Amino acid sequence: MKKVLICIHNPFALDNFFYEIKNLSKFYDITVITSNFLLKKETFKKYEEFSNEVKLKNFFIIPFYSKILNRNILSILNTHFFLKKIKKTVDFKEFDLCISDNSFFIWQKIILDNFLSKQTIKVGLSLDGLPLDLDLFKDLMKGQNVYEITQQVHKFRKKK
Repeated sequence: MKKVLICIHNPFALDNFFYEIKNLSKFYDITVITSNFLLKKETFKKYEEFSNEVKLKNFFIIPFYSKILNRNILSILNTHFFLKKIKKTVDFKEFDLCISDNSFFIWQKIILDNFLSKQTIKVGLSLDGLPLDLDLFKDLMKGQNVYEITQQVHKFRKKK
């Protein structure tokens, strides 16, 4: 069975993918790695239940923050030691596909660059929407050339 790794920093973004992960788990061994971003102890239970229901191969929550959004030397060390621990339990070289969000925190960078095989297909997801000027969006929906539209757009998604 093929193996898929999902690395998403924000566990709440996983909520949007529960249905897809459930369907994928019927055909693939799924391992999910996320962080403790904004997680409280009560919320951990929801993800544990989901992991058991879907029968994920592995489900890990990286101890990235010490308290809600605080990062200190202890949390940096905890992240490092946790990564070393899961590297011993999971053979990252066996993954066929890795799906990651585009925010690339240090733990994701370590997994993508150092743990995974060079043959692993890496797919990045953009989980944040980008606002686009409504006139440009209408042009896009009418079938105007996407390249021409993007040439008109400033980095703040407004016309130049």
